[in-house]
Amino acid sequence: MNIIENAWAYLDRKVRERYPLPTNPDQLWAALEEEWRKLDLGYVRRLYESMPGRVADLIDAEGLWTDH
Repeated sequence: MNIIENAWAYLDRKVRERYPLPTNPDQLWAALEEEWRKLDLGYVRRLYESMPGRVADLIDAEGLWTDH
């Protein structure tokens, strides 16, 4: 339900697509910062706007697992 998990998964995917891959913590941090800055605000907005549906699904599932 936490939309930051979607954003982290997106960043993880983008960093892993880089060539060459980061080989040390400083390179990894730089890659994450660069990909974060390139993050499409439309994607973030869609994640944010999905929250009412996610909450409704969670209520319907009585707090159990949902697909979101």
